[in-house]
Amino acid sequence: MNAIASKPDSYEGLIPALFMSILSAALALPSLWDAWQHDLYSTGGLTAFLIWLTTLGAVSFRQRQTAGPHSFTWIAISGLLCMAGSITSLHVCHHLALVAAFCGLTMKVSRGWIAAVGALAWLPACGWLASRLSSGGLAGWERPMLAAIALFPLLKRSPNHTAS
Repeated sequence: MNAIASKPDSYEGLIPALFMSILSAALALPSLWDAWQHDLYSTGGLTAFLIWLTTLGAVSFRQRQTAGPHSFTWIAISGLLCMAGSITSLHVCHHLALVAAFCGLTMKVSRGWIAAVGALAWLPACGWLASRLSSGGLAGWERPMLAAIALFPLLKRSPNHTAS
């Protein structure tokens, strides 16, 4: 068997993954930006989001030789959440759709759960939960620190990774 033919196609499912990423970003980013700019409990959310995106990009780039097809599971979840958010007008559904779309674009299902947990650092809904625990807002360093800690397992090399 030809070595090139046995290599997984890393572009399989790329168009639906890109479409859902763009759609969910268009739906989620206006409300995310507003929350990050005006909500005392979302302070540091933009920085945590950038840490999250950078980590996903770095992991995706590092695994480009071993990448398989883009995760249909994450893309389907993103589509369902976009529909739910549009029907119910709940911004949290659009925010979670963005998480699922980027996980589908960059991760396999098993590692995507780590990235999804790392997204909790920048979600405004977690700021609402923090408001129930403390008063006066966040200092701004808590969310980026949480993102870095939660995403650390993604930076470890996977056991099936082979050096070129």
